Amino acid sequence: MHIARKSIGSDWEFAFTEHDSISSPDDCNRLTFHPAVVPETNLTDLQAAGLVKRETSATYEDSFAPYKYNDLVYRTISQGGEATDRKHVFLCFDGLDTVGDIFLNGWKTASVENAHTGYRFDVAGELNSGANELCLIFQSLCLSPLIRVAVSQLPASELGANRVYMYLRAMHYKQ
Repeated sequence: MHIARKSIGSDWEFAFTEHDSISSPDDCNRLTFHPAVVPETNLTDLQAAGLVKRETSATYEDSFAPYKYNDLVYRTISQGGEATDRKHVFLCFDGLDTVGDIFLNGWKTASVENAHTGYRFDVAGELNSGANELCLIFQSLCLSPLIRVAVSQLPASELGANRVYMYLRAMHYKQ
């Protein structure tokens, strides 16, 4: 069996938007995108874009505060090429931070909720031989856990914080 690997770690861009204002890649046209580095973190991308100060700055927390309630969108275009003829084509992630949806060519491929695991999705048959758009829409980590508790209609004390949030990486903010 011949296994070919192709990195899609270049030519990424990111944007931020109000929580729950984006539900698919079609909603992203109104956003302002900035260059992104993948793999890396949204913090380093915000800093590289000049939107957030460095951690050593006295005003770092204040500069990052407006973004903690925003959703983040990452996207890239990759060429399908020979992969379109394969029986299996796996889209693999070593970790995604954290709650979000994965879209390939406008179709929802998966939803993820665990920052501490890798993911592998067979996307054979979903690739174009030419351009393929991969779009990741991440929910605000400050708002997403609160919404999950509210939707469950149970008090957080009854749900048990460890069971509800054990796979979510908490943002490092004072709320």
